Amino acid sequence: MAQLYSLLVAICDYPNPAHRLEGCINDLNHMKAHLEEYCADNQLELNTEIQINEQASRENIIQGFKTFEKANKGDHCLFFFAGHGSQCRAPKEFWHMESDRLNETLVCWDSRTEGGRDLIDKELSYLIWKATYKKEVNFLSITDCCHSGSSMRFHPIKERRVSQFGTAPTIEEYLGFDQYKKEDENTYIPPQGIYIHLAAAQSHQTAKEVRSEDGEQRGVFTYMLLEVLKGAITPLSYNEIISRTRFRIQRYFHDQYPMLEASQEKDKNKIFLGSQTLQTKSDLLVSWNKTKGWVINAGRFQQIQGEEVDNPSIFQLLEGDHQVLAKKVYVDHSSISNMPDFNKDKIYPARLVSSGVPKIIIAFAPDSEEQGVSILDSQLSLKPSIFFTFSKSSKDAQFLIHAKNGAYYLSGPLDNKPLFKKIHGYKTENALKFIGEFEKVIHWQQILELSHSNSGISSENIKINLLRSKVSEDNMDFEMVNWQEPGLFKYGIEKGSFKNPTFRLSIKNTDFRPVWVSVLYLGVDYSISNILMASERLSAGKEAWCGFNQDGHFNKNIPIVVLDSLHKQGITKSTNYLKIIVSTSAFVTDQFNQTGIQLDTVRGSENRAAKKRARKQDWLIQTIPIAIYRPLFPTILTNQEPVELFGHQIKAPEGFSAEVHLETLEAASNHLTFSPGLPQKQGKPLIPFDLGPSEVQPELSVMVFSNCEGLENISKEQPLQINLRNEEESRGLEIYFFSLKDDGFIPVEGSYRQGIWQMDEGDVNTLEKEGGFRLFFFDQIQG
Repeated sequence: MAQLYSLLVAICDYPNPAHRLEGCINDLNHMKAHLEEYCADNQLELNTEIQINEQASRENIIQGFKTFEKANKGDHCLFFFAGHGSQCRAPKEFWHMESDRLNETLVCWDSRTEGGRDLIDKELSYLIWKATYKKEVNFLSITDCCHSGSSMRFHPIKERRVSQFGTAPTIEEYLGFDQYKKEDENTYIPPQGIYIHLAAAQSHQTAKEVRSEDGEQRGVFTYMLLEVLKGAITPLSYNEIISRTRFRIQRYFHDQYPMLEASQEKDKNKIFLGSQTLQTKSDLLVSWNKTKGWVINAGRFQQIQGEEVDNPSIFQLLEGDHQVLAKKVYVDHSSISNMPDFNKDKIYPARLVSSGVPKIIIAFAPDSEEQGVSILDSQLSLKPSIFFTFSKSSKDAQFLIHAKNGAYYLSGPLDNKPLFKKIHGYKTENALKFIGEFEKVIHWQQILELSHSNSGISSENIKINLLRSKVSEDNMDFEMVNWQEPGLFKYGIEKGSFKNPTFRLSIKNTDFRPVWVSVLYLGVDYSISNILMASERLSAGKEAWCGFNQDGHFNKNIPIVVLDSLHKQGITKSTNYLKIIVSTSAFVTDQFNQTGIQLDTVRGSENRAAKKRARKQDWLIQTIPIAIYRPLFPTILTNQEPVELFGHQIKAPEGFSAEVHLETLEAASNHLTFSPGLPQKQGKPLIPFDLGPSEVQPELSVMVFSNCEGLENISKEQPLQINLRNEEESRGLEIYFFSLKDDGFIPVEGSYRQGIWQMDEGDVNTLEKEGGFRLFFFDQIQG
């Protein structure tokens, strides 16, 4: 009998009373009960180690991973953690992996006691690698903590997050450091095992703890996750589980977005605690949202059409034949109409009946054999496709279906060369297989053509660096490539053998707003994968590299090939595509992934369907989130005596008074109707400088002066004096104010030690209308 080895950790009673939680142990008990029931129903033998409160010290959790050493081929391992999460500054050796230069951490029971520290994500990666090294076991981790990525019945009362611990450890102090891979002097990569991870929130977000309708304190993520698992009639894949859990949470908390990670992309389609893979796509789900009414989890990314067009998208609920229409379409969801008297506490699975997008026109080739046509046509009649429609004439067709010599195959309209491997035999199962492969081709083309020409995100605010490997006998070197112009990646020769080309790709956000980025790789075999960058949040000035897991380590050197099956036919050139998607709100692209199709032995050198319809990559989408921001309580500033703000000393000149507080760059700029971009020095954007306490995230980099009186009294002779708390750390700062009349950041005269503010009469008139001004602090150190 297969075994399930589980390590369940829950911490409520942290030593510091201010850190204590109420729902973590309840989460553990419910998870344990579900595992017992699940194992009994699925012939798994359960072996559980439990650590609660003081049992869950850092050392005990590390030792607890030894329970997984007992696992053998085909067994399952589960690590569950409910407690506080936090972050710590990453050493420079990890900056290539962390765009925000922060590591995520689990707060153990003794983490905030003298001599204690958190369990860092790189250390957890090492522990999982060690537990699964050279073993064919399935490892699942579930973390319900912060930083992991009608009427409302829940009332949030706590967040599972505490401030960073003191001095961050050096890389040599990390658990398992001797197993880290050294790329160069300043770059290390920790080992990575084969795992699947369900996280309560994105790395910058907090996880909520709530009181459920039965009065019990719970983590909202664990509560919703178990609701999904217990309510499933048939086995669910991890993709389906996270999609349904996320959708339930988003009904109540827009700022908690659960994430699914996997070291191997294909594992996202495995069933919960199983080895079987499901190929079905995640369900479309309809639910009630307290601000938007009835919504469905499909939007612009799925090419849903709203009420602004003549043919809006149509969905049908799976329970009955009730149909609904898309109204307003957002990035990854849409509001819908026609849901009268439906239960607002229930979630309804649905399917897409009509996308509203013009269907692909197909036709049978004139010489197709009647038997093959009849069988395929009968299957399409039973379940018409939402992607394509038949034409009796091949003249207008974008694809031709051939039923010839006892086999089905697909071609473009101008030649008879198969686009993928022929399917032999006129049988029902072969007709269905052919339809499935054909729909992959259409899906691939739709993703390639996705664009948003009216994006509010400027391409100048997203810097893309594409590097190509040079042909070299001795080592791997890279050169910058202009990604906006056609380029060729050539095979090189190394020690007398051909060496396939390699590229690197990084994306940097030079805007002041955070953005989310995903990169899709579209293969010549119609495969689609987001493995290079599934979903990455880039705050202002931050950069992230594409990469993948190779031999247990992150690799940003991405090899590309001409497939052997094509090369053996004399084909020397093929074209793959990178699709870069940027949004100002969180999104996922897992639903786009698909495996490739086996190509035919006779095939042209280019994908003719793609060549005919391909467009330049372009999908910068602007969204308008309705965010509520509660600023810090202001400090009253007068000329009587200096005031302190988180250790910064501020002194007002004679005749000037104001209220002063700190804000994030994004919040201080949200009144603007345009994006000015980050200020630059020597052609490079500056990085926001954190003025707040170290445990505050995101950074508080703007000093806001409001309800000002006597602005005219600030001058070169009577400056506003600001002395920052750490002179050494503050060297080289750039300080700006934002002028509406100039539409940009204006440098402040002088420095923070000399009195930083002077203004002419025009500035006084402008700022008096605003009732105050803002000072933006930037660091010259480049990210």
